[in-house]
Amino acid sequence: MCFVGQPTVERPMRYSQVFQQIRVGLLSRGHGMRFRATGSSMHPTIRDGEVIAVEFVEPRDVKRGDILLYRNTKRVLAHRVVAILNPRFSILDPLSSLDPPSSILTPSPHYSFILRGDASSTCDAPVESGHVLGRVVAVTRNRRSIVLKGARAKLMHDMRVYALGLARSGGINKIYRLVRRIVASLRTAAARPL
Repeated sequence: MCFVGQPTVERPMRYSQVFQQIRVGLLSRGHGMRFRATGSSMHPTIRDGEVIAVEFVEPRDVKRGDILLYRNTKRVLAHRVVAILNPRFSILDPLSSLDPPSSILTPSPHYSFILRGDASSTCDAPVESGHVLGRVVAVTRNRRSIVLKGARAKLMHDMRVYALGLARSGGINKIYRLVRRIVASLRTAAARPL
């Protein structure tokens, strides 16, 4: 798995509980961070030991294909969004709320995300928006920053996924659909400013 937080004897401070609390605090306040990722579940997008840049993201701004940094019970992981479950709206209980009545009627969306590592064959358990710390926006590889958000990054990921599928099955229909999807993605990317 691609995660930050694995305790090791060599680097106890970096993976300490205090460091995790600082990281969570900074990201939740809108600050970006950079740190070294360990694990191979996001290979080849994020390789073991590479430095990732993470920025704060509102749950409503998360898109399919984004790589999210999130907390589970024991550690912090970075995996790709494969599905966004419909937001549930909660309305505050008027009997337990001290807020004015107008805020009682304001719905608050709660998102859930289905995530999976690029090298994994199974999805993680659904992740509630409250466990999301931020979005991985770049990885540093060979002293070069590679952007991991936006239309170009999505296109590169889609091409890798389809190439892997083609290598496994080898069907001509898949090649035709791949070319059509690439052309459509290029048209979409060219139409939007980056």
